[in-house]
Amino acid sequence: AYANQPNVKLAFTYDDLGNQTSGEAVDNIKVYVPDLYDVGVTSDYMWYLCKTGNSYTVDGILHNFGADTITSFRLNYSVNGGPTVSDNIASVSINPLTDYIFSHSTLWTPSSPGNYVMKIWADNLNGSNTDQNHLNDTLVVDLVVMDTLQPKMPLFEEFMQASCDPCMLVSPNLD
Repeated sequence: AYANQPNVKLAFTYDDLGNQTSGEAVDNIKVYVPDLYDVGVTSDYMWYLCKTGNSYTVDGILHNFGADTITSFRLNYSVNGGPTVSDNIASVSINPLTDYIFSHSTLWTPSSPGNYVMKIWADNLNGSNTDQNHLNDTLVVDLVVMDTLQPKMPLFEEFMQASCDPCMLVSPNLD
């Protein structure tokens, strides 16, 4: 029995990924009751290289680490420690230990070139509940913004596939 539940069961699985190896090692098992409200932004879909004047969607994946289903939250982002841009997300159902793909309703438009640090996090879980584990809340995204892009130039390279030196000398050249 664990946490006043008489039927708690643990299972361990092993997959050798088709390598036909054997063996399994299990170490440092932690069994616990998760916090009710614990979400974290785990990854983003942002472009690493951005251009000034273009608008970019702030989107990515939010994971529910908690034990309660998340039905609403406030999604936030801040760039270089500036003001927080918030978006209330409602009518969702994020079950415990599952992911949710999010898109912030306010686009980010960089106005000057440089290196930027964007922080993305969620709060106000299911209305006004506070996240109970702040260690996994915020995703930090590094972005580079440029004001001009160099147009591509065609490249021609001279090469041949001759298998012997005399054959190479009679092959046509490209100049």
